[in-house]
Amino acid sequence: MWARPTFQTAPVSFFLIGVSLVIFGLGFISTEADVWLINNLAQANWLVAAGEWWRVFSAALLHGSIGHIFFNMYALYIFGPRLETQVGSPSFAALYVAAAGAGGAASYVFGPLDQVSVGASGAIFGLFG
Repeated sequence: MWARPTFQTAPVSFFLIGVSLVIFGLGFISTEADVWLINNLAQANWLVAAGEWWRVFSAALLHGSIGHIFFNMYALYIFGPRLETQVGSPSFAALYVAAAGAGGAASYVFGPLDQVSVGASGAIFGLFG
């Protein structure tokens, strides 16, 4: 039987969920914060092409709607702690960041230059792999 995950057993998973929820909450309650977050963290492919490479990673912290963040964070809650306890927190963190970067890179390579992307789906699907 799988025990209910806790922050003590899966700190990286819960940290990622918490940070994503706080960032979403800030953007949800403040239009100014939402604009700042999108302008500075979303993956805008033309800005990635101009050298703002961090956006392929930071976009995983942003979500466009309540449904979007709910499903991404629910998937992270279901699968993240189990994987984190199996591989260890440092390896899990590295895997999550690598998967987020790979998802962002794929979105950049295969998407149009004027595309703007947000969400942790690339990182989540990377964990599935």
